[in-house]
Amino acid sequence: MSPTVQIPSILRRCLPFTGLAALALTASCFNSNQPPASVFGANGQLVLETLEWGRLVNVVDADDALVLQDVMVRPNLVIDGINYKLSTNPVTQAETLKVLQVQGSASFTILLNAARSGLESLKRKGPNDPPSYTMVARNGAVRLRFSDQVDPATVTPSSIQVFSGSPATEELTVRLVVRNDPLTKKGYVLIDPTISARESSVLGLPANPEGFPASLDAVNDNIKIRIPTKEDLLYGQAVVVRNLKGNRRITNKPTDPIETTFSGDAVLVQVIRAGNDADLYRGFLQDLVKPRLIGVQDVTVAQVAAPSGTSSKIRELVYSVNAEYCMDMTPKPGDVFDFS
Repeated sequence: MSPTVQIPSILRRCLPFTGLAALALTASCFNSNQPPASVFGANGQLVLETLEWGRLVNVVDADDALVLQDVMVRPNLVIDGINYKLSTNPVTQAETLKVLQVQGSASFTILLNAARSGLESLKRKGPNDPPSYTMVARNGAVRLRFSDQVDPATVTPSSIQVFSGSPATEELTVRLVVRNDPLTKKGYVLIDPTISARESSVLGLPANPEGFPASLDAVNDNIKIRIPTKEDLLYGQAVVVRNLKGNRRITNKPTDPIETTFSGDAVLVQVIRAGNDADLYRGFLQDLVKPRLIGVQDVTVAQVAAPSGTSSKIRELVYSVNAEYCMDMTPKPGDVFDFS
């Protein structure tokens, strides 16, 4: 008898409904119009307002319904099993924060907002500023907040550059995620240094499970973020960060640390110190997910559909295990279907 299991439709967003799949098992067998320019930064300009860092997670509710992806929560969030649970997807390696209330309830909103508050601010320092520098966990992410929503097409490795080393001259490949808030009219860019094998395959980026390279000591910086403010085709700067409407480009505030190009144009800079073995948790975020034994079985998926007579986002999946001598396995929370 082929088992039937309900899965959220998000798991199938790019996947076929039939064919072979690999089943990863847990240890128990597992934009609207812009407001007036006066509200944007100084003199209505597009500026970088803040830089913060934290833990990047996907958020689900108590029923395991996906609520948000790539959400930054504070790095020291207490995972108590009462309000929050944290898990790692065995296929994508993405961390999932489970808020133990139902989406849409007041309690869920309060808990999610609490998790997203209290991010660690970065000291605004350039490479010529003296220590100390903000320490960012190697697998933490950095969030840039801009005074206006930003055009995702202008957020590229050329317009937001990341370098590592002492001095930081070696280009570091990162994942850039744009999040615009139409209510506050703010734009956010997340700099994620960790790239899983799955993300590497999908995005065409080199895999990097560890994140930022470790710093050499507890004093000196080893990561630099550069944001050019002006296009310069002569020197290969074809794009800079612009607002969503496209009529403003990023500019520097008088208090921003900057470098200058050969043409004399300003480049916003921010330096940080990535963690190292001498730091708490050996320079990484605290590992709150216990290791689990993962098993893999080939399965054939016969059908994926919404429950009969409903328009639910939940999907019923009918499959069979491709193992002649394998005992029947009961589906359970934590099982993941990886479609080929």
